Amino acid sequence: MDDELGVEASVAVLQATLDAIPDPIFVKNRAHQWVVMNEAFCALLGRPREALAGFSDPDLFPPDQVEVFWRMDDIVVHDGLPLDNEERVTDASGVIHTIWTRKFPIRNASDKIVGLCGIITDITEQRAQHELEQQELIAAQDAQLDALAMPIVELWSGVLLMSLIGEMTRLRADKATQALLDQIVARSARVVLLDLTGMPVVDSQVADGLQRTVRASALLGCETVLCGISPAIAQALVMPGIELTNVTTCGSVRSGLAHALRKSEGR
Repeated sequence: MDDELGVEASVAVLQATLDAIPDPIFVKNRAHQWVVMNEAFCALLGRPREALAGFSDPDLFPPDQVEVFWRMDDIVVHDGLPLDNEERVTDASGVIHTIWTRKFPIRNASDKIVGLCGIITDITEQRAQHELEQQELIAAQDAQLDALAMPIVELWSGVLLMSLIGEMTRLRADKATQALLDQIVARSARVVLLDLTGMPVVDSQVADGLQRTVRASALLGCETVLCGISPAIAQALVMPGIELTNVTTCGSVRSGLAHALRKSEGR
């Protein structure tokens, strides 16, 4: 009887020790059933201990998550080596957590692997913060690329040059228009040279964007000169629905600048 009490006391002490650890911890047998877990593990899943002990992953989680858990379990039990893996787990309220799980094989006195122990770190907030930072970084890089691909320079007093380089999406076209209008106002520009030499393709969407840019610039009292028009661009600009009336076109930026200077001199 004293030995039994000693074992019970040891188990209680071990459980209390596990419960004092803030990281979720669990032990599974070879049948993937939970046999031991601490309070942090129960809290992570949002379920009491009695709803977990003796149960397995399919009782609680969707098949795609179960497939990952069991595949990692089987590797640990088969190879007998520790394994780290990022996983996703759905708690009782339906919230999906991103977790980092470290699994270790458990051996009996005969050195036979009888199960595994898992230690979890909930990295949901860190992962969300990382993804947010990545999105912000990508947005900043896109903005820098747009600035490099759509530079605006003042060639002469009141004469701006904007070079459109690369594929032009609707979003980039809107950004280009806004940036150009801001510079027209800031520099009191009278003529804008739009250099299309670096644009590989001009489709109906791009042509429509050019049309809107020309009209908006005109409302600010600024003439738009299209430079570097290739035969393919010329065909796109005469498509049905595109009305670029009263727009000066030039074969190169040099000729466009010459036109702007003549206009400035009143010739």
